[in-house]
This record gives sequence, C-alpha cells and structure tokens, in this order.
Amino acid sequence: MTTLEKQTFTDGFFILLLGVHSDTRRNILAFQATLFDGGRYVDRLERHEPFFGPAPDFAISLRRFVHKVLCPPNVLVVYGYGWRDLLTQCLGALTSELRILDLGTTAAALQGNLTGQATLQELAGAYKVSETVISENAAFSPAAEELLWAVIGAAGARNWDWTDLLGFAHNARAGVPFTRYRCDSDSLTHVPRAPGVYIMRTEAGDALYVGKSVNLASRMQDYFGPALQVSDKHQALRQRTHDIELRLVGSELEALLLENKLIKTLHPQLNSKCTVNPGAARHPSRHTSTVILAPSSDEKRRELFFFGHPGKAVQLTVRPERLPRKSLETLLAYFAGPLAKPRRTRAMIDWGTDGNEICQRYHSRFKHLLCWLDLPLNQSTDVLADAVTQAVKISPQTSDPTEFRLPD
Repeated sequence: MTTLEKQTFTDGFFILLLGVHSDTRRNILAFQATLFDGGRYVDRLERHEPFFGPAPDFAISLRRFVHKVLCPPNVLVVYGYGWRDLLTQCLGALTSELRILDLGTTAAALQGNLTGQATLQELAGAYKVSETVISENAAFSPAAEELLWAVIGAAGARNWDWTDLLGFAHNARAGVPFTRYRCDSDSLTHVPRAPGVYIMRTEAGDALYVGKSVNLASRMQDYFGPALQVSDKHQALRQRTHDIELRLVGSELEALLLENKLIKTLHPQLNSKCTVNPGAARHPSRHTSTVILAPSSDEKRRELFFFGHPGKAVQLTVRPERLPRKSLETLLAYFAGPLAKPRRTRAMIDWGTDGNEICQRYHSRFKHLLCWLDLPLNQSTDVLADAVTQAVKISPQTSDPTEFRLPD
C-alpha cells in the first residue's frame, strides 16, 4: 500500500466528495455530497435547490457535512460546475480554510493528454473505471467515486502523499497569469454554459482575438483552465490578454453571425480568417427563402433568422405571445415577395450578404437539428405570416428539431 493510500484509508481521515451542477438559465443548483471515513462510506446528502432562493435549511444541511473536513488533514474533493458558488453561499469565508481538490482538473493533469475541460465520461474512460453512462453536467454520478480512488492510486504510484497531490493540483494553474488580468480565476467559473462570443483585449483595449462557442464556460476552460499541456496559440493569448468581454446569445447560429460582424468591425490582431468566402452556388436556395426559429438569450423571446433570396440575412426578435405582425409581414414581403427593402425596426438585425452565406451553410449542415420553414417566392404574405406565427407559438425555447410545412 502506498503512502497516499495509507493516509486515505486510516480511520478518522475524512474525504467529502461533492458533485455540483449549476444551471443558471433554469435557476437550479443540484449537488451530491458523499462522506468517507478511512475510505469507507459514511453518509450522503442529495439536493436540488433554486439557485438564488434556497430553502432555509439548505446551508445547514451542507455545513453539517463540510464541517467534517474543515480541519486538516481532511480533504474536500469537488467535481462539476458551480461548486464555488455553492460553497460561497453556504460557508462564506470558511471556504478558504478547506483543503480542496478539484477531481476533474487533477485527473486530467495527472493523465497528461487531457485538457482541463475533459468531461467526466472522458476521464472515466482514460482511467478505465466504470463505463456507466454519464451526463456531462450531472452532479449525481456513480463513476465519480471510482475516479477518485483511481486518482489516489495514480498519485500514490508516484510516491506522493496528500500534500504532494494538493500541491500538484494547485501548480496546474500556475501557468495562467491572472495577476495581470482584469478578471480572476473565480470569475471564469461563473461563465454560463451557453452560446456566445468572446472578445480578448490587450491592456491598451485593442481587440486581440474574437471567437465563438456553443458553450462559453467550456471554451474559457480551454484557454484558462488548469492544464499542464498548453498549445502555442493558447499560451500567446494567455500572455497578451488583459481583459475578456463575453456576449451571450441564444444559439450557435447567432454566435457565428455576431463573431463574423465583430471580426470585421474590430480587426482583432490574432484572427487568421477574417472573411466569409462566397459560395451561394452550393446552396439550393435561388427560388426560395428560409426562416430558422431559434432560442434567444432572453427566455421570454425567440429569434427568427430569414435568409436566401434576395441574398441577405435578417434576424427578428419576437415574443411568442405578441408577435409584431407588421414587421413579420414586411420581412416576408422582402424575402418571399416584391418588396425592395424592409423598413428597419429595433427588433431587426441586418446581417447582410455574409450573414446569408453563414445561414445557408449552417442550414445545409444542421437542418436535421433545427426548427425551420421554407418561404416559397410564389406564396402570399398572409399565408406565410400565418405559418410563421403558428411555428413560433408551437416551438418552445429549447425546441425539438422540426421542419414546419405550409398548409395545403
């Protein structure tokens, strides 16, 4: 038995394994706390709570568990997203007294060929532990416990004790120069797992790099998470970035459109691709237009993306319960009728010819994953408006893929 295993499996050595899933968009905080004494299971606590309004006994329940590992040499092992939020709500300043090991980032760093944002499923596969099906955001995963013992075994094989293992996990972050950033490591853990665009800026405020992601939290971990192996690109961005601006959107399509616009507007120093090459001939849309129905960053709204004939793309933000009928008919007359140019409103964004190309490509690749409706050029505006209205009201914010059809 290794030194680390002897420490772990000694009576009176407590480990609290805390799995957390924070879903800020649905205002849900879920966690599972499992307490071990000398490696033996002692007790477990599972809760689902409103993120901003937990029940009065919420903090008390978790404190009862955390107090078992508050004093050294005991250890709090965490995994998932949102555990810092949870500990701050329940413990406040006491959080700094804990010896905390981030299971996911430590396991990835020990493996050497995984990045800090590796999922629990990927980590379980790398360590050849249980192949139980795991949701990427799940707080309740039976594989987490097996992964903990596997990490202890791997670290013990290096002749480490718990001080060595905790120091190794801490040093995995050492390459990130947070002291020169306007943000810190904690603020990056609060980034939503939602689509959006990020702008990295220099100390002078100039745009360094513009990018998009369907999951901003994961992308920030790519750049600034604790990984021992960092690509040249990421290292350059780490060293030159001073501030990070995030813009949340409702879908990957909207992120693509906004990213392209910001690259053309800001002229970032490190973006290698700054133009959208025309390729409309590849897209079968010369005699039709299309509208994609997508979620919005505002849960009470939906985003409609019109594109195709006459070669441009326009986004319209709507409320399902009160659609702007006049704006909708104006856009339909433009995309499926004779109108030369639609009158702009505050709810519209004109993405131009580049936007049309981006929408065409996105629709061609992912139409089986989207909600969309064809807008034939020979159909009346009234019929099209009725069809779009019905589609918006039927499609929920997180809708299943649907190809809507015009009435016979």
